Amino acid sequence: MGKITSLLAKIELILKHINKLNNFEKYTQKQIIEDDILCAAFEREMYIISDLVIQICEIINSNYNLGQGLSYRESIERTLQYLKFEPHTFDEFLMIAGLRNRLAHEYAEIDYSIVYDVYKNNIPELKKLIHTIEEKISK
Repeated sequence: MGKITSLLAKIELILKHINKLNNFEKYTQKQIIEDDILCAAFEREMYIISDLVIQICEIINSNYNLGQGLSYRESIERTLQYLKFEPHTFDEFLMIAGLRNRLAHEYAEIDYSIVYDVYKNNIPELKKLIHTIEEKISK
């Protein structure tokens, strides 16, 4: 699989999982948190999305020789600078990427109100940013 093809596949995958989150629109935060099955499904989708944000940035850094072996923060920063995004987008990406570590390593102490807040307030913007990345790399 070529470098661009691999990147586009990850973009397609993240958009698929962002769209899966539409299934949770009919539930309140309380309903999601209190239902073990809903909560597990919700958490899994958020984890996959947050992990894919990191993977996409790592692939871009590798494909365009922006650096390897970087922290996810550095990887995001270099990706967004390379793609000429506005500085405020860094916070969007960082919030979502940071969520991955919380979900992976702090599972006993996850604050689902934060996860839900990221879902409501950051995922819609992330979807727009991912589409913009797709456009920029497809040129």
